[in-house]
Amino acid sequence: MKHFKYLTILIYFTFVSNCFNCEAQLRSDTSLKVNRFVKKKLGFEGYHLSIPRDYKITKKKGVGYSGIYFGNWPNVFEPKSVECKKDSLESQFLGQLRVWNITKCSDQLTIQTIAQIGDSYKIHAFANVKEIRDLKLYLEIFKSLTK
Repeated sequence: MKHFKYLTILIYFTFVSNCFNCEAQLRSDTSLKVNRFVKKKLGFEGYHLSIPRDYKITKKKGVGYSGIYFGNWPNVFEPKSVECKKDSLESQFLGQLRVWNITKCSDQLTIQTIAQIGDSYKIHAFANVKEIRDLKLYLEIFKSLTK
């Protein structure tokens, strides 16, 4: 039986290791091989995302994992405590240079950005991981989002 990792794509139709300086570390490794990614269609207004071949996309409600939220009310995840370190980097997302907020709290790294799409919808891309290499992977996945 083949094992898959899961990348969760949140789709709400809501009418309702020391990472700092993270930017240098995120830009330093070029080991991610684009040819191991496969383009997948998302179930929201014609968006596509490239993910590693051993990942699957699922729809889920809730928090505590990595994903993309499409909806009217995205929430920026605040650090768990005052001891958490904050950083940021600029990178492409949906064809524009965006600021990605990075937080390191003990054993967890979080990266996130929010982009306006249309008059009311927003996209919140976020990842909660343990290691910088996983943060790099999610950043590459999020950068591949296209319409």
